Amino acid sequence: MPDQRKMKWGILGLCAVCLIGCIQNDEALLAATKYVQKARQEQKTSSGNGQLPRQPVEQHRLSGAKDVMLGKPPMAADAKKTAIPAHPRLRKRVALTFDDGPDLQYTPQVLSVLKKERVPATFFVVGKMVQKYPKVVRRMVREGHVVGNHSYSHRELTKLTMAQLDAEIKLTDALIYHAIHKKPLFFRPPFGVIDEKITAHLTKKGYKMIPWNVDTLDWQEGNSSDDIVNKVKKDIEAGGIVLQHSFGGPQIENTVKALPRIIAYLRDNGYEFVTIDQFYDIQAYSETGNP
Repeated sequence: MPDQRKMKWGILGLCAVCLIGCIQNDEALLAATKYVQKARQEQKTSSGNGQLPRQPVEQHRLSGAKDVMLGKPPMAADAKKTAIPAHPRLRKRVALTFDDGPDLQYTPQVLSVLKKERVPATFFVVGKMVQKYPKVVRRMVREGHVVGNHSYSHRELTKLTMAQLDAEIKLTDALIYHAIHKKPLFFRPPFGVIDEKITAHLTKKGYKMIPWNVDTLDWQEGNSSDDIVNKVKKDIEAGGIVLQHSFGGPQIENTVKALPRIIAYLRDNGYEFVTIDQFYDIQAYSETGNP
């Protein structure tokens, strides 16, 4: 039986070759190649319990429930840092979003709950996870969900060069395209941290920065399923974009436990579940398709 690791890295190399063909004469070429060469090392940036690198919640920049509900961009002080403004919602609509997947432990459980409840969601996936589990991404799309880009290695973008930034996004686009034959237009920066320069750069390339306004804090150790549900109950309003996770440490088990209760609460209170493209009435994927 072939060595699965060799097969995995072979697939990554194949994706990289395809990607390089798409970005010739681009400054990201060298950075993208280095990402492929150092892919093994990238996986070691995850902590010992399988989580992606985290930062304190105070560093999130695209959050801010009240500002969104008032029709202003998230975090009024950082209004210029987001490419897509939130605007008032007269209808009680809510978009459930899940970051950091896919994996084989929690993402399938989340998908099963959503399928059972007939609720669509939007998944912001990490490239190195897509590389490992493309079948899970295909399941997302097959079951009616939308996929967005969440970078390749979940690093804080403001600490990268523009070439590294482009490599993070283009590699992830290539891996997503390899899995579902669609190029995403939605992007959520890791930790929600972004600045005007990066926003302008990505907006010029057609990406939409997608914020949230209800942070369940499900990734924090010690938060029970009750805590997650109560956070949604406390912060939700018409036009809510709920941030959850479908990959991380063992605490994500509480995300899975809380999800049916969150859906039941929102449904009982008259909320309509939509994906991000429906929420903003914009395209989720590029018409040209190929990254």
